[in-house]
Amino acid sequence: MADWIVTIASDADALARSEAPRARDAALADPGVAATAWGVQTAEQVHADLLTAEEHGELLLTGHERSALEASVLAMLTGLVTGRPFGAPEEAVSQVRWAARQGMALDALLRTVWRSHSGVQAAVV
Repeated sequence: MADWIVTIASDADALARSEAPRARDAALADPGVAATAWGVQTAEQVHADLLTAEEHGELLLTGHERSALEASVLAMLTGLVTGRPFGAPEEAVSQVRWAARQGMALDALLRTVWRSHSGVQAAVV
C-alpha cells in the first residue's frame, strides 16, 4: 500500500455528497473512508474548476462530468492501494461516449478530460 494514502486528511461528510455512489461504496473497502472522502472532495474541487473554466468560455461541459470524474479518482486511489492495474471506470467511459454522441466536438471533449486529469494530478502531488 502507498503509505501516504493512509495519512490523507479529509472531511468524512464528503461521502454523503458523492455523485458516484457505486464507485464510492466500492472504494470504502480499499482505500478506506478517509481516502475515499478525499477522492470525493478532490472530484468536487476539480469539477468546480471545470465549471469556472466553462464560465470563462474555456470549456464546454455537458453537466454530467462530476460523477465520471469522481469514479475515476476513486479508481485511481483504489489501484494505488491494492497495486492492481486500473483503467477508466465505466462511469467515465460512458460519459465520454455520451458527450461524443451528443455532438460535443472532440477537441472540447479532450480539453475537458485533460483539464480533469491535470487537476487531479495537481491534487495528488
